[in-house]
Amino acid sequence: MDSESPLVQEAYALARQIYEATAKFPEKERGSLGQQLRDTTLDLATQTIDAVTTDDPAERQEALRQAMVACVRVNLLLRLAGDMGHFTLAEIKAMSGQVETLNDGVARERRVFRY
Repeated sequence: MDSESPLVQEAYALARQIYEATAKFPEKERGSLGQQLRDTTLDLATQTIDAVTTDDPAERQEALRQAMVACVRVNLLLRLAGDMGHFTLAEIKAMSGQVETLNDGVARERRVFRY
């Protein structure tokens, strides 16, 4: 596995989309909810890279577990942003779909690379 794996590419694409979408938030929200969304998706991308670049099975499992937790956080933050009117329902569905696809890939990796 390497840092250019499809899983890493998906995580990067999501992070980029979140960065672009949160740039349109009102200034007050860009620094709070927007920043949390950006930080969490960046953490998700970093954890995915950590998982695919380590040779240690225990480290890989932990990074994948953390990536799954980050997926849950991103979806929660997306829902909150939608409830506050920052995203349309279509935008939330599209981004949440990306998160779920990524989460499925992470779960698949966890099953493949057991201790």
